[in-house]
Amino acid sequence: MSREGSRDEPSQEMVMLCKLIAESQGQMLQKLAESQGDMLQKLTESQGDMLQKLTESQERSQQKLLETVTTNFNKGLEKVLSRRTGDEEESEDESVVEEKQKNDADKNNDNIVDEYEELYNAAYEGDWRKAREFLKRFPEAVEKTITFDDETALHIAINNERWSFAQELVKLMTPEALEIKDSDNSTALHGAALYGNIKTAEAIVRKNPKLTQMRDDDDLIPLQTAIIYISTGQKETVKYLYSVTKHEHPSPFSDTNGAELLCSAIEYGFYDLALSLVKRFPKLVTKKTEGDRGICGLQKLMDRPFAFKSGANFPWWEGFIYSLIHVDMSSPYDKDTEEVDDNSLKNAEGTNETPLESIHGQEGDLENPSGITKVTTADESEAPKKVSDAPSIKENVVMRAVKNFISDNIIPYYARAPLIRRLYSQKLMHKRAFILVNYMVSQLKKEKSTNQQEVIDFLNDTAIVNTAIEYGITEFVAECLEKFRFVIWNKFDGETMIQIAIKQRDEKILNLILETSGNDRDDLVSREDGNYNSILHYAANLAPSAKLNLVSGAALQMQREIQWFKGIENIVHPQYKYTRNGDKETAKFVFTEQHKQLVEKGEKWMKDTSGSCMVVATLIATVAFAAAFTVPGGNISDTQSPRNGVPIFLGRRTFALFAVADAVALFSSITSVLMFLAIMTSRYAEEDFYKSLPQKLIIGLATLFISMASILISFGAAFTIVLRHKYSWAPIPVASFGLVSVLLFAFLEFPLFLEMVYFTYSPRIFGNKNQNVVNKKKTTKAKEIEAKKEV
Repeated sequence: MSREGSRDEPSQEMVMLCKLIAESQGQMLQKLAESQGDMLQKLTESQGDMLQKLTESQERSQQKLLETVTTNFNKGLEKVLSRRTGDEEESEDESVVEEKQKNDADKNNDNIVDEYEELYNAAYEGDWRKAREFLKRFPEAVEKTITFDDETALHIAINNERWSFAQELVKLMTPEALEIKDSDNSTALHGAALYGNIKTAEAIVRKNPKLTQMRDDDDLIPLQTAIIYISTGQKETVKYLYSVTKHEHPSPFSDTNGAELLCSAIEYGFYDLALSLVKRFPKLVTKKTEGDRGICGLQKLMDRPFAFKSGANFPWWEGFIYSLIHVDMSSPYDKDTEEVDDNSLKNAEGTNETPLESIHGQEGDLENPSGITKVTTADESEAPKKVSDAPSIKENVVMRAVKNFISDNIIPYYARAPLIRRLYSQKLMHKRAFILVNYMVSQLKKEKSTNQQEVIDFLNDTAIVNTAIEYGITEFVAECLEKFRFVIWNKFDGETMIQIAIKQRDEKILNLILETSGNDRDDLVSREDGNYNSILHYAANLAPSAKLNLVSGAALQMQREIQWFKGIENIVHPQYKYTRNGDKETAKFVFTEQHKQLVEKGEKWMKDTSGSCMVVATLIATVAFAAAFTVPGGNISDTQSPRNGVPIFLGRRTFALFAVADAVALFSSITSVLMFLAIMTSRYAEEDFYKSLPQKLIIGLATLFISMASILISFGAAFTIVLRHKYSWAPIPVASFGLVSVLLFAFLEFPLFLEMVYFTYSPRIFGNKNQNVVNKKKTTKAKEIEAKKEV
C-alpha cells in the first residue's frame, strides 16, 4: 500500500519503549525461540532478500527496532510490516512494501491506522467539531489514507452518508488529494455518485474536474456508477455528471467505452440520456461493448420489450386510462449540439474540450404539465391535415381554456393516485423508448445507406430482428421495414421475417410485413426455406410455449392454433396445402403430428370444465324446480274456495318477479346442463376445436351465468315477500349481497367467457379480406398474362 512522502524516523521514546518490551519478555522470547527455531529460521530465509534491501537504507538503530517487532509476532503468523525510509531527497523515488492484515471495515477493528483513529471515528459519526479539532493539530491528515483499505476521511464520510461532513472536508483538500483511490480504485466522486448526493459531487468536481474521467476496478467512470446504482438522488446526479463529463481522449463517449455507457443508460431506464448520447455521438448506434459477447445499444433495447407499448399487457380499463394520459416529453438532457466525430480525438490527447455544461429543459412533471412539449408519434396526429379541418379561432380559444382548466385544477388531484402515477411512468417510458428506437434506426440507415449488404450483416450479427419479432416489438419492426424495405426478402439465422413472425405467432408483425410487401406479396408468401417448407409448414408447427400460455385453457390454445393454420391457408395459394417438404410431409400432416398432445389436453380440459359446470347447473335446476312448488307464503288451502291452491301472495308484484326469475333460472340451468352434456359426448377431432366445441361451451357458460343471476333474484324476491311487513329495509341488504355474488362470479369467470367469444366470433386478421386480396391479385395477374398472349 502506497503512502505519499516518507515517514519520519522513530522517536527516542519509541526506541526506549521497544527495548523495555524486549527486556521484560526476554524469557518468553527465549522459550519461543527454542520451540519455534526451525519455523523462524525458514521465515527469516524466505524474507532475507526483502529485509536486506530495506535494512541497507536504514540506520542501525531502526534495524534493531524492526528485528524486535518481527520477533514479537505471535507464533510467526503475523507478517512483517515494512516501511519506506531514507533521505528526504530520495523518498519520492523509493518503493514501499507494506503487508496488511485486514478485517471487516468497522470503526472498532484493526483496519484503522492507529494515529488516525480519532479522525476515523469523527468521519464515521459525522462529527465535524471533533474532526476540526483533530485537523487543527494534524492538518496533513485530511490528505492521508486512514485505513489499510487506502480510504481517506472523505471516503469514510461518503460511505456512511455524512454529506455535510464530506463537503467540509472537500473544502480543505487539495485537487491531488481528491484523486486518492481506495482498495477498489474508487475515488470519492465514485462514492458520491453511488449514493446519489449531487451537492457533494458538485463540490468535488469544482475542486478537481479530472475526476469525472477516472475509472474504478470495474472500469466505470462516476457517470456510469450513478446510472447503475439506484439511489434517492440518482436522476439529478446522472444529469449533473453527464453535463461535466468531458469528451476528451480517452473519451468515455467513444468506441467500446461509449457503447458501455449507452447500454448502461438503456438497461437502467435512462432512455432520454441514451437518446442524447446517440444524437451527440451517432456512431455509438453500431458500436459494441468490449468482449466476445459484446452487444450494441439496439440489442440492449430489444432485450427490454416492456419498454415499448407493444410489450405492455393492460386490462381494458387500464388501457382506457392509459390512452387519456398526456405525458411531458421534455428531457433534462435536451441541448442543441452538433454531432461529434470520434476521429477528432485521435490527435487530441491531453486537450480539454468544453463539457456539456448547460442542460435545457425540465424533467417531466406529472402534476404540473403546463409546459408540455408535444411530440408526434406514430399513434397520434393531432394537427389538422387540411385548412378546412382547422377549427375556428373561437373554438381554439375555448379548447385552450378547457385544457388549461383541466391541467391546472383536475390533473394535480387525480395524478396523485398510485395507479395514475404508474401508468404515467409507463407511458413516458414507452414514448421515450419509441423515439429512441426510431432515431437509432434512422441513424443506422444514414450510416449504411450506400450498402444494403452492410445493413443485412449488421442485423444478422446482432440478431435484433429475431429478438424483436420474438418479443413482439412492433415499433422496431415497423421502423425497420419503413427504412429498409428490402429486409423482408433476406434471411436472418436461416429464416425470413415472415417465417419468424408465423413461427412466433405475432399477428401485428405479420400484417406489417404483408402490407410492406405491396405488389410483391404473392412472391413473398410463396417462398420456401432450405428444406422446402412453405409458410404453411411454419404455421403447422406448434407455437412456442410462451405464446400458447397467453391463451387460457388447452382447448382455446388448440382453437388458436387452428385459426392460425387456416389463416395462413387463406394467404397462400391453394396448391401449398398439398405441397410436401424435404421430409415428404404436407403441412396438414405436420400440424396433426405436432398437435397430438395439445388435442388430448384440450379434450381433458373441456370435459373437466363441463363436468364442474354441469354440477352447478344441475343444483340450480333442482332448487328452481323445488321453489316452484314451495312458493313464499304458501297456497290457499280452503277446499271450499274456488282459489284453493292459489299462492297467497299471487297479486303482489314481488311475487311476479319471484315467479319469472325462478322460471328463467330453471330453463336456463336445464339448457346449460344439456350443453355441457353435449360437450361430454362430442367428438374431439382437430376441426371440432375450431368452432363446434367452443360454441357449445359459450352457450353453456352463458346460460349458467343467467341461471345463477336468476336464482339470486328469485331468492331476493321471496325473502322480501316474507319479511317486508316486519323489516321494511330487508330488500336493501338482500339486493346488495346478491349483487356482490353475481359480480364476484362474473369477475372470476367472465374474462374466460369473453376470451372465448372473441376468439370464436371476432373477424380474424387472416380472414376473407386477405384471401380476397390475394385472389384478386392472382386474377388480375392471370388477365394480364392472357392479354399479353392475345397480343
